[in-house]
Amino acid sequence: MKGVIVLAAVGVLAKPVFGAQVVAHFTTTVSFVNSAATGFPASLSGVTVGTAVNGTIQYDAAATPISNGFPSPYNQASLYEPAGMIVSLKIGSVTLDTWSGPIAAFVWNNDVISGNTVDALLYVNLAASGSTVMQIGNLQMNTTTFMSEALPSRTVNGGLVAELLPSFSGSAFLRTNAITNLTFSPVPVCTADIAPSP
Repeated sequence: MKGVIVLAAVGVLAKPVFGAQVVAHFTTTVSFVNSAATGFPASLSGVTVGTAVNGTIQYDAAATPISNGFPSPYNQASLYEPAGMIVSLKIGSVTLDTWSGPIAAFVWNNDVISGNTVDALLYVNLAASGSTVMQIGNLQMNTTTFMSEALPSRTVNGGLVAELLPSFSGSAFLRTNAITNLTFSPVPVCTADIAPSP
């Protein structure tokens, strides 16, 4: 069953064609559900604490940061909007892979939100008002994989939580337990995927 959480225009999730594509897979379980929250997605009505969650994150690891106009403290992070970035969550039998705005990554040299002097990353869809927000963070990354504030391309350490909530305020719909098995791996890209064959 497909669950689509979207109240605003949805961008086209075309197959990425960049040579630095990376895919991450992770598993965890639901730790919190609030089915009484305003706007709670009907597709998640059968989800309970302990329901399995499988996730995939795909993006272009060669992306460069863009201008960050978000308010403090988010403006202290490097903001990335990699072309073709996709985040898919399978929660129980429901797959959520269509979001209401472009998916971006906020990357800090030091995590100014928690106050910890660690590298940190937050994936989020930049949703319009009234749309459901997907957030995946906060994770601590290996310094060996955190080069010049680029998105990581191998494995990461530390806890990570996925969350769904209405817009950027209000009671959360759903939250997961910490993800500690998020592993990034390069994806081979065929030359034909990058340029037309002669």
